[in-house]
Amino acid sequence: MIVDDLDELIADLTEAAIIGGPFRSETGRYAYLRHSDGTNVEYVQWSPRLRARILANPVPREGASERLCEPEAE
Repeated sequence: MIVDDLDELIADLTEAAIIGGPFRSETGRYAYLRHSDGTNVEYVQWSPRLRARILANPVPREGASERLCEPEAE
C-alpha cells in the first residue's frame, strides 16, 4: 500500500508489529507490518522523484477514457 509518510504510519499503527524494515531503496522506503488480525501488509513511501514522475504522467487503464471526469449525459 502506498503511503505519504511511512514513519507516521508506523507510529499510528500501534496494534501492528513490524516484521521487516523499514528498508530504503532507490524508489523510496518500505516496511512489512503484521496487523492484529494476522494480515501482513507491505507499506511503501515513494521517493519524491518517483512520486513526481508517476503522478505527473498517469497511465490510463486500457479502454478507459483519458479524461478524468466525464460530463453527465443530459
